[in-house]
Amino acid sequence: MNAVDSPAVASSRLTGVEIDPLTARLAKALYPDADIRSQAFENVTLPTNGFDLAVSNVPFGDYAPFDPKLNPRKFHIHDYFFIAAAERVRPGGLVAFITSRGTLDKQYPHLREAVAKTCDFVGAIRLPNTAFKKNANTEVTTDIVFLRKRAVGEKQGGVPWRESRPLGTESNPIFLNEYFHAHPEMMLGKLERVEHGMYGREEVRLSADGRDLGEAIAGAVATLPAGVFKPLTEAQSAALRQTIPAPPGVKPNAYVLTNEGGGGIAVRDGDELRLLTDLPAALAASGD
Repeated sequence: MNAVDSPAVASSRLTGVEIDPLTARLAKALYPDADIRSQAFENVTLPTNGFDLAVSNVPFGDYAPFDPKLNPRKFHIHDYFFIAAAERVRPGGLVAFITSRGTLDKQYPHLREAVAKTCDFVGAIRLPNTAFKKNANTEVTTDIVFLRKRAVGEKQGGVPWRESRPLGTESNPIFLNEYFHAHPEMMLGKLERVEHGMYGREEVRLSADGRDLGEAIAGAVATLPAGVFKPLTEAQSAALRQTIPAPPGVKPNAYVLTNEGGGGIAVRDGDELRLLTDLPAALAASGD
């Protein structure tokens, strides 16, 4: 997962999380000014409400990260990425994730309902199963999902996306997210059922329809809602409570220097570090 916590790209601070050590070293070589963490995302220490943008191609696996705070329902890793990213992005910030079609189409809405508690659905673009064939040698139907985190007290907005409904009236229908029922033009290919898919069993996929995919994506992006990202005002920034998971070795009520959330002096409060934002200037400077 990558995150950016400044609205201007030229002056942004980048945080990258990569579980593979070699890939992490390559990322650090390519982006020496970025903070690259060679860790699993579920183990990394990151502030809540700390980032403007989170971007990821979510991983897949049949395991549920142990996280009593964020994952009491024991979502599998690909769903957990959405829950954890929504926690780390600040109000008004965005999440842009590449995920399988199951995130939006699966009949059980538990993940979508959990994410909708804090985030509005901006839109999605469904890519044909050949989109990653050349660079990843895989054929899988994927979605680019865009979310916006609401501010405290802000009314729920966005477009409907919680329900997955059958397509047609056949006895064994294809289930499709209500967003794609309303916006079929955001599926950049032909939806079909195949008897023998990638793993030898029946599957539903979006196959290529002959269009130039780059041009099709650009056209789809142009139809997404504009102006959904808004920088925080000074008053909002001052009122925003950022918390950081307490790292091992920091005792309750102990003070510690941290680089998270902009850096400074923090105190352990329960299982979190709380940044001290009201310190005298001279004391705060001593933590630089």
